[in-house]
Amino acid sequence: ANLESLAREAGEIGAVVSADDDDDVIDCVPLVQSVIEEHRHHSPRAEIATELPAELVVRGNGHLRSAINSLVENAIEHNPADEPFVRVTIARRDSDWVVIRVDDDGPEIPADERDILTGDLEATRTQHGSGLGLWLVKWTAERYGGELRFERSDFGGNSVRIRLPTP
Repeated sequence: ANLESLAREAGEIGAVVSADDDDDVIDCVPLVQSVIEEHRHHSPRAEIATELPAELVVRGNGHLRSAINSLVENAIEHNPADEPFVRVTIARRDSDWVVIRVDDDGPEIPADERDILTGDLEATRTQHGSGLGLWLVKWTAERYGGELRFERSDFGGNSVRIRLPTP
């Protein structure tokens, strides 16, 4: 990750962590749509598929956009394929939860990086992940009572999920 993006992500993390907005709610669908439009414009070689409802309100605010942007950016940038494939899905899990899922067909996020983020491994000075993007996603999700999860996608890559409570 270059210094500029690290600085931007660090700033976002600071804003997320210090924000006083516990009661905020937002429709996450337009956020996701604007992130996808941006990436379709900047990364035309990537194929980005979506499965989105008309609207879905979750606990959160505009910082959620940066978190989603990080996931889509990672899925495209860390995929060496000529035409990276990314699928973004938003689905209600039950009355209390919404899952925003970014699936890709790229190389798996290293296990130690996932384990640090999920708390299964303690971060050391030499091993704290390749950037702040996934930390931004994790802390944004947790700020609103949600969580970050990693699974394998149906396309052989990563399935990164942000689980957020509904208001």
